[in-house]
Amino acid sequence: MFRHLLLVLLFTAISIQSAKAIVFFEPVLGYGTGSMKFDYTDLADPTNSFSDETDLKGLGFGARGGFEFGNWQLGAEYMQHKLKSSGVDILEDDDFNTKEWTALIGYRFGFFRLYGGYIFSADLEDLDDVDPGQGLKAGLTFYALRNMAFSVEYRMVETNEVVTDVSYSQVGLQLSFPFGI
Repeated sequence: MFRHLLLVLLFTAISIQSAKAIVFFEPVLGYGTGSMKFDYTDLADPTNSFSDETDLKGLGFGARGGFEFGNWQLGAEYMQHKLKSSGVDILEDDDFNTKEWTALIGYRFGFFRLYGGYIFSADLEDLDDVDPGQGLKAGLTFYALRNMAFSVEYRMVETNEVVTDVSYSQVGLQLSFPFGI
């Protein structure tokens, strides 16, 4: 994965027409809907294994930041999601809260930005015995005003554990307030 990131960075450095870099910061607020799948395998007794799937809906908030080189954007994102699940037995009070750290790369086409990212840490707060997961995200941003933008984003995260495997995906609509220095 890191080899691909280095290739993208090399292509970005070659294709930049100007050496002018701008620091950008973008607070984000959004709402998403999707699903979560939970698989449990008892290694001692395989007949005690089960699987469950549920819907997820809720708010997300956080911030993006990084550098703009011409039309390219390279940065990081931190998001917290306060989600509600519909009737899964493994969660207390149907709460599913996550904290995600993402490395982002994007390209801006005038009033639009196409971006993608690698979620290198997704902490599933309400599942104590599950290690942080990893995943991918992709999105399209429309810059409505100079300091206001709307994004549609798809993200998917999964944990790869032997006993407990959790994966979730979500489509979200986000409102952000980008500005550059």
